Amino acid sequence: MVKISSYGKGGAHVKAHLMYISRHSMASAEKVALENDKGQLFDNIDDVKELYEHWSKEIDVNKSPGKGVNQRDTMHMVLSMPGKADPLALRGAVRAFAADNFGANHEYVFALHTDTDNDHCHLVVKCRGFDGRQVRTSPERLQHWRESFAERLRERGIDAEATPRPVRGVVRRPEKQVLRHIDNPAPEGRAPRQSRVMQSRIEEAEAALQAEAAGRRPDVTAWEGAARAWQGKTKAEWLGVAKDLRNRPTALKTKDGKELTNEPINYSRIDRLGARAGQLRAAAIAGIERRGKPGGGSASADLHKSGDREFGARGQALAVPGLRDMPAGNVVRDQRGAAVFLRANSRHRLDDGRSADIEMRRAGTRVATDAGSGRPLSLAERNLDLAKRIEAFVARLPEPLTARQVLQRQLRAKAEAGRSVQHDGQSQQPKAQGIPNDKDKGRSR
Repeated sequence: MVKISSYGKGGAHVKAHLMYISRHSMASAEKVALENDKGQLFDNIDDVKELYEHWSKEIDVNKSPGKGVNQRDTMHMVLSMPGKADPLALRGAVRAFAADNFGANHEYVFALHTDTDNDHCHLVVKCRGFDGRQVRTSPERLQHWRESFAERLRERGIDAEATPRPVRGVVRRPEKQVLRHIDNPAPEGRAPRQSRVMQSRIEEAEAALQAEAAGRRPDVTAWEGAARAWQGKTKAEWLGVAKDLRNRPTALKTKDGKELTNEPINYSRIDRLGARAGQLRAAAIAGIERRGKPGGGSASADLHKSGDREFGARGQALAVPGLRDMPAGNVVRDQRGAAVFLRANSRHRLDDGRSADIEMRRAGTRVATDAGSGRPLSLAERNLDLAKRIEAFVARLPEPLTARQVLQRQLRAKAEAGRSVQHDGQSQQPKAQGIPNDKDKGRSR
């Protein structure tokens, strides 16, 4: 999940959010270190204070004329995966994601929180870049960020996909984080309260329940009708794919009934010397000189300078944003070696007598087999299996309910539970006619 939780406007907002994600605003909480775009760690209150004072000063100086307090100065993002994940892998994925999408032009800090049911990272990005331009957001860019984060998670062994909510049939809008904090029934350091949004929802839900009790049909809002129609369209599209898979013809077959498949390349059957000789003949015909041999030029690499068209000319010095304000404190960097993935059917030997590490080999697309006999499944059987899984997915799609409808169901269930408790209490009261008195003594029952 990648979402923009809020925006900061002014130095006071920056201070409050950095103190929150570092847990220094909570006396009883375990403190969390912040990491910035250069790898510098801010793990105590003095470092965090120095950070937000530095950011606040730059934000106040660079306020655009005419915008004032309404200018977005920081963007607050939350990146997470459902449940508990490997914290080091999650931190590495967020570090790589932030460097890919913001590191070239924006300062940022992030913090990892593992004290909730879902491990997550808070990422704070300065909206104003090194080039003076503001960061721009859109639904398309947010979806790109989700896909980028999912890719970084998969690189670290965490299974993640960035499927849009409409494709998954989810029509209910996510709850805004600020409203969730306001409506928290057990907040720390303040009395519970309700947001105006929640109060309005409760009033609408109660009015709908009263109309239902009076025998009137509750009104359906435009959003509720659109949500139901959208999920119906999504279900129809998925079921159409399943139907196509069920009716799709099998793969091409030979005369003896075997399916045509792409067999892995057998490199042992390739004549390497003959293939190399053919490459050299083709290069000679094309006029390409072979390097490292007499008459073929020098085998040394060409020398180039950044920004120069020819050797010896002095070009203009270029500022590298990543080298600005290098920190004097601890620096955290990924120190893994370079890794090159190979295809599943790559040969085991490389040139110059080197061997390919089996751990660097891609898993590739394995042939699906029958669970009982272990025989390979035909294309028709694989299509049928995929169609069944799609149909099961459609059957599990959540009911298209809006926040008002969910609240209405909760209030109805609460009222029914109250009536049930009241009825049980009345049924347990002793009845007058069931209590024997002196006049009843000796009478038959």
